[in-house]
Amino acid sequence: MRVPKPSSGVLLFPQQPALQLIYDTAPIGLACLSPDCRYLQINQRLTEICGISVEDHLGRSVRDCVPALADSVEEIVRSIMETGEPVVGIEVAGQRADQVDERSWMTYWHPLRSPSGEIVAINVAAEEITERKRAEQEIRNARDAAETALRDLRETQESLIEAEKLAALGRLVAGAAAESGAVCRGSARGSQAIAPQ
Repeated sequence: MRVPKPSSGVLLFPQQPALQLIYDTAPIGLACLSPDCRYLQINQRLTEICGISVEDHLGRSVRDCVPALADSVEEIVRSIMETGEPVVGIEVAGQRADQVDERSWMTYWHPLRSPSGEIVAINVAAEEITERKRAEQEIRNARDAAETALRDLRETQESLIEAEKLAALGRLVAGAAAESGAVCRGSARGSQAIAPQ
């Protein structure tokens, strides 16, 4: 079956109900990009990245839809086209213009080959990891706070030990001084008793 080529010059895949069902129900973002980085297919979950509808992505370039990510996407696609190898585990972070929070995704990029082996498109899968990244940051913050508290506790403990050592030394000196004073007073009394009158 020959793939139709619309007037925009973008290859579009014929509607395949099974493929559409996968795109519609996948719990992750899915897209198919042409070698020149135009959207051939995209699901609703992935469109949440930029806030543009599925229909408004199709046939448009990544640079048109998500300009902040375009350089990175184009480099990944170029790499796959040159090497034929997938690029996996690429973390992407971004913020939509209509949202204040940054979101993060883990992305996986695989070549789609024709029956002859030629790369005709790039399949993209994107899993949102924003909550995981936030949880990891909270764990790092809690670990940092615990390490700081432990460091402060050790410093306080060392100060208390040093203070106790000084107090013990003070008691020792005071005891020695008291004994020395008693000896001196006793010697002075004894001297008075022996002294000629």
